[in-house]
Amino acid sequence: TNYIGIVEERKILEGISQKGIKLNAPIKEIAVEVDAVLEDARIIDAIVLLDRYGVKALPVADKAGNIIGAVDPRVVFNEVAVLSAGMKKPFTERIKVEEFMKTPPITIKETDRIIDAAKIMAEKNVGFLPVVSPDTFQLRGVISEKDLMAILCCEEAGFDKPVKNYMITNVITVSPEDTVKTALEKILNNKIRHLPVVKENRVIGVISTKDLIKVI
Repeated sequence: TNYIGIVEERKILEGISQKGIKLNAPIKEIAVEVDAVLEDARIIDAIVLLDRYGVKALPVADKAGNIIGAVDPRVVFNEVAVLSAGMKKPFTERIKVEEFMKTPPITIKETDRIIDAAKIMAEKNVGFLPVVSPDTFQLRGVISEKDLMAILCCEEAGFDKPVKNYMITNVITVSPEDTVKTALEKILNNKIRHLPVVKENRVIGVISTKDLIKVI
């Protein structure tokens, strides 16, 4: 079998929300052309390719060109170990969230449709959206790329339903005055990858595991 590329969640969402691709379309319509890394390549070679293509995984090939596995950047970088080690550094108690949070935050209203969330994620290249009230813009919940994929798998008609039907309402947040250490603790203790930054129940920013890794 000839290798033609990989399939990513965001490309599936992009194809459905922006290009009108149907779920029964050939997989090649949303495949991403990515070079495979050879099994005897160095880890740094995989890191360079992951950065070049901006993808979540790389196929691994043997010398004959057969795909034998995949490289996950979260395994390469061992995020949990890096974040856990970062908590022990004294400076994490001095740096505040407001110093490195992403702002303005990309959000979606709870009355918007799930298909709108998919469009925003594809256009803005994000995998997480705080959900806000259409009137007060206060935080109501969050929805992720993974949530949208679950809807696709089990309830395709759900794409026309409002975000509030599927959003997670028990949201873990941080304030802009919280420290890096506090953010690290919440990320690790709750096994999550994003934290909305909230002030007076309004989202003013977002931080992710990637942001934290860059800081520590």
